[in-house]
Formats: sequence, structure tokens, C-alpha cells
Amino acid sequence: MRTVVIGDLLISKNWMEAPFHRKDPFKVFAYQWPVESIEELQKINLLVEQKGPNQAFPDNINQQIIDADPELLLVHFYPVSRKLIEACPNLKTIGVFRGGIENVDEYAASRAGIDVINTSGRNARAVAEFTIGMMFAALRNIGQTFVDLQTNAQWRKNPERINSSREIQYLTFGIVGFGKIGQLVAQLLRGLGAKTIYVYEPYQISENSSDVCFVDLPTLLSQSDVVSLHARLTEGTKHLIGAKELAMMKSTSYLINTARSGLINEEALIEVLKSHRIAGAALDTFDLEPLPKGHPICTLDNVVCTPHIAGSTKDAFQQTPVKWLASYLALKENKES
Repeated sequence: MRTVVIGDLLISKNWMEAPFHRKDPFKVFAYQWPVESIEELQKINLLVEQKGPNQAFPDNINQQIIDADPELLLVHFYPVSRKLIEACPNLKTIGVFRGGIENVDEYAASRAGIDVINTSGRNARAVAEFTIGMMFAALRNIGQTFVDLQTNAQWRKNPERINSSREIQYLTFGIVGFGKIGQLVAQLLRGLGAKTIYVYEPYQISENSSDVCFVDLPTLLSQSDVVSLHARLTEGTKHLIGAKELAMMKSTSYLINTARSGLINEEALIEVLKSHRIAGAALDTFDLEPLPKGHPICTLDNVVCTPHIAGSTKDAFQQTPVKWLASYLALKENKES
């Protein structure tokens, strides 16, 4: 099987091809997408997520892919456009080494009878662990007090800071979106002794269990001390958390987003944080990335910000090709049996 691998700066071609090397029936042709910096790669990825894979992208290597005439095309962030799909008549499967398939023209692939297989949950553990870290950073003022020490040399161990710090065992948590990441976050919170865990899942029938309690979104927002977003961004979930929803939250509550920025109306959130109508937020994703100097979010003293790194660990990247291959072989075996 003629297999083309397109590596990038996060998952190199060497990592991508390693599980397939000298393994029947794969005959591998590996290329590295020559995007020069992580920042540029993230800009391209954000453009793909917002506008789809049929844009004009820098350092395009479509012709090399076409000349290799693949049956199997394996990509991470590389955009697989309609034009590329139509130029590969023997292509049967597109493998995407990420949780979604935003960088593939799914409609064009379907029309051509091409299977598109993603790597569901490939960095779920990384995101879940990071989410817990963001919760601690917000609940215990870790981010703000570090900035005070580093930038201003201020030793702010004052009653206001201490009285706003909370322990997980006394808190109610709300998880919006209960896929692999949301479930792992709930598991980690249970291990830490969380008092109550509410769940709202937009695309699943609600049910109660001994571990979590499924509720509607207004109930979750009004009752939770910490609201953590893990839903997939779709037309139905865009701005799921807007001004009306933010108004439902407690004045002492925190909002955590390690999913997609589009789940929140960012302007509404900034206004709520400015007026301290909620206690704070911890955010890893933003409408504009990278955040420009002086962005309103960066000026607030009740926000912890990180540069879209929740799912980015060496372990997640190195294990993704292995996980994809295992899933692919299992699917193939099921089809043949």
C-alpha cells in the first residue's frame, strides 16, 4: 500500500512513519511540511479551524503528494483540500493524527469514497491533566501571585487573596461536554475528592449515575463553582457560553476553557471579568492567536492565560501514530471478518 506521510514541527515525519516502517503492507514515502515556526503552524491551524482546509497555505507540498500517488495519506496539521483529494485518484484512506478532522475536506473525501479516520482521544490525557492544572492555578491564585513576584516583586499574601483560594473537596464542578476529555477530567476530579460533578452534554441523552449528575446547562452554570468546557465546536455549540449564560454563573465561580475559543463569546467574557461578575477564568484558547501585546484579556488580574498548549506534550505526539495504526488495523480486521 503506497503510503504518504506528511510530518510537521509538532509530529515529525520520523515519528509519523516509525510505526509503519518495514511493516507490510505499507510502502512509506515521508515528507516534512516546511513551515518554519510553531507560531506559523498554529496560525495555519487556526485558519483551518475557522475557515476550512481549502485556503491558500504557505509551503504547500501538494505536488509531491500527487506525484507519490498514495492509497493512504497520513497527516497531522497539513490541510487536505478538495483540489488535493481530486488529484489523487487512487487515494482510499486519509489518516488524521488529531482528535478532529478539521483539516480535511470531508465532503470531497466522501464524494470520492475515501475513508477519513482520525485519532480520537489521542491527547485526551494531556488536555485533562492540563485542565486540572488550570483549575489549581485559578482556584489558588497561582498565576497571579507568580506574576506579582516576577514582574512587580510584590509579596501579596493578603487576606483578599487567601479568602478567595478554594479547595477542591468543598466545590461543585460543572463539565460541559462529556467525551474522552470530559470523562477523564471527571475521573481526576473524583480522585481529588470533588464534592459534586455536574455534566451537560449537548449531543447525548442525559442520565444520572453514581459518579456524575447529568443536568441542563442553566442548572450546571448556576450551581457550579468551577465550569470547565470540553465540548466540540460546531454550529450548534458556537458561543454556547454568551452573555446570558455568563450571567447565570455565581459571582464566586471560575470558567475554564481548554477546548475551543468559539465556545465562548469572548467579548462578553471580557466584560464579565472586567466587572468581576465571576471570580475569574483560566483560558488556553482565544479567538485571535497568538494574542497580541496589550490584548484586553492579558490586562485582567483575574485571568490565567496559556498559549494553546493543553494538548501539546511529547508523549501525546509520539504516541499518536501508534494509536492511529492500532485503530486502523482493528477497523480493517473488523471489515474483513
